[in-house]
Amino acid sequence: GGGGGGGGGGGGLAQSPRQLGYLEFVYFLLSEEDKASRTATGYWFRLLDLDGDGKLSLQDLEPFYAEQVARQVALGSEAIAFRDVMTQLFDAVKPRDRRFITLTDVRRSGMGPLLFSALTNVHKLLAGELADAAAARLAQTTRHLTDWDRWAHAEYERLEAEEEEEEEEEEEEEEE
Repeated sequence: GGGGGGGGGGGGLAQSPRQLGYLEFVYFLLSEEDKASRTATGYWFRLLDLDGDGKLSLQDLEPFYAEQVARQVALGSEAIAFRDVMTQLFDAVKPRDRRFITLTDVRRSGMGPLLFSALTNVHKLLAGELADAAAARLAQTTRHLTDWDRWAHAEYERLEAEEEEEEEEEEEEEEE
């Protein structure tokens, strides 16, 4: 944060509470572009933890989501209910205590990008990233695979199931 009295320099720190200095802007930009990094996870968690108790409660998160609702309405979209969004986020993060989310919960789950984007980036929220928590969890558990690898694997399993179904139908026809 900033400090008092204007003047030059400031070591890159903000000159008022509503302005970012250069260093703060770079820190923000890096945290915005790579929400999965350990540093970004800590940055966004501290930002959302309004009361500073180390726990993201519904009371901490509601003001951020209220901003998202205002943006959804301004973009002509129907707002998604707060409770629905929170249920999906808590299901994705799977916190040890369902009353709040800790930094440890976020890091353990790998769902930081989903959580932070849903509460701070209306375009990502509306693009369906929130509704795609299952895909995010799959991506987390199959980190070593590319999106292409995941698609190819899913397609292979679909074709395999289709083939098994056809074989079962042929066997039933032979029995008749």
